[in-house]
Amino acid sequence: MIEKKSIFRLLLTAILFFVPINIYMIGNGIGTGIQWVLFRYQQTVYGNTLFTLDMDLGYVVGGVITGKSALSTAAWLAGVLLLVAALVIVLITMYGKGGVRVGHAGYLAISAALAFLAADMLQYGLIFSGPAGFAIPVGIPLVLFSGWWLINEADGMETGELDLEEPASIED
Repeated sequence: MIEKKSIFRLLLTAILFFVPINIYMIGNGIGTGIQWVLFRYQQTVYGNTLFTLDMDLGYVVGGVITGKSALSTAAWLAGVLLLVAALVIVLITMYGKGGVRVGHAGYLAISAALAFLAADMLQYGLIFSGPAGFAIPVGIPLVLFSGWWLINEADGMETGELDLEEPASIED
């Protein structure tokens, strides 16, 4: 039987794929958008578009997106892969004992959040604002919190699994 804690870990990690990570504006008001982990919705003067991660990667490989935007896309892809790995580890721990793996999932989630921050900084600048526009990383704190929670829960699992009985005293 699957524990309630395991289901909560899975929900906490899976919900990160449905929470908006960024709200952004392009240039001097050319367009705005909301970005999730695997896709983004963008409204511009040229129309409304739903971009998936594979579309962005196709633009980078095809040379349509170059320079800092291509580096930003690569950093975002790294964050996606790290977050997917965290989700896979959480799924694995649901069906076996793996308190240490839960901690690994937490470190992967935190690394994903840092990769998403790096992508924003590459695209918009160190303070998330510049000539390319600005980004408000609204979902990244939740990714960081989720990683922290998974690490702390794994620490609790490790200590909770030990049977700490008082040693028998030896009387002289």
